[in-house]
Amino acid sequence: MKVTLYTTKYCPYSLRARIALAEKKMITDIVEAGDLEPSMIKKISPNGVFPVLREKDYSINNRKALLIYIDERFPAPSLLPSVVNDRIKIRLSLDKIDNEWYPVLDQIRKNRVDQSKLKSIFKDLKESLLAMEKAFSGSEFFISSGFSLADCYIAALIICLEAEGFILDEEYGAIYEYKKRLFARDSVKKANLKGGAGESLLKTLRAHR
Repeated sequence: MKVTLYTTKYCPYSLRARIALAEKKMITDIVEAGDLEPSMIKKISPNGVFPVLREKDYSINNRKALLIYIDERFPAPSLLPSVVNDRIKIRLSLDKIDNEWYPVLDQIRKNRVDQSKLKSIFKDLKESLLAMEKAFSGSEFFISSGFSLADCYIAALIICLEAEGFILDEEYGAIYEYKKRLFARDSVKKANLKGGAGESLLKTLRAHR
């Protein structure tokens, strides 16, 4: 089965969808909206929100629902735990990541030229992440023994944060070890490539800071 994912450049929402699709081993055409004519962009996403996943005559661009759709529409392997309580924990964590961590990336991008403000944002983010370190240390992946949608969210965020100069190094302890496990995963490596030349998306993002 083949799907098309319409993305925008340097977008963590697009990147996390690519990771989820790679986990499902889906044949995916990646199309950047910026390469399309305005009339086609309007047709694909009337409200201008990306990414958009299209499968035959059906399309979805709700950022919160998109990865849930991918997991339910293409069930193997599942990206949510089979145990109900564990599944609920992961789904609740998705809201936290979306509502608390992703907006920080927007703040960083808006304040690139204000070094004082940027330093303050980095400090607050570091404290927020370190306060959550236990969630990264008790199991192989984020609050779970298996790779889940939460890991798709976090992997995409880390790639974009590091492109902005916020580097998760050894100082982050268990989070750093978790990052290494994520970046070694085939789906993340595949999603973190741009084009056919094997160019790292992370490198490309850094070049456009």
